[in-house]
Amino acid sequence: ECNPSSEEAINTAYYAAIDKLNKRQSSPEAIQKIKDSGNLLNTNSTPEFNAYLEKIGYTPEDLDRLHIIHVAGTKGKGSTCAF
Repeated sequence: ECNPSSEEAINTAYYAAIDKLNKRQSSPEAIQKIKDSGNLLNTNSTPEFNAYLEKIGYTPEDLDRLHIIHVAGTKGKGSTCAF
């Protein structure tokens, strides 16, 4: 169980990592295009996934509350995770 100070440190580290990753994954133009669409690109890009979530009783918003970093690719996952 985390005490409040260690939970705060974990959240701070998590959000710092997300900020660094977000700056590397998409161009500012791509991010702006998603924002300008009202997030429709994201919502409409995976209808099968959203249907699956609905079947099991979840919504995309439920996933937004999770603190997960998905590392994918063919090389460098170990180095990336160690960072």
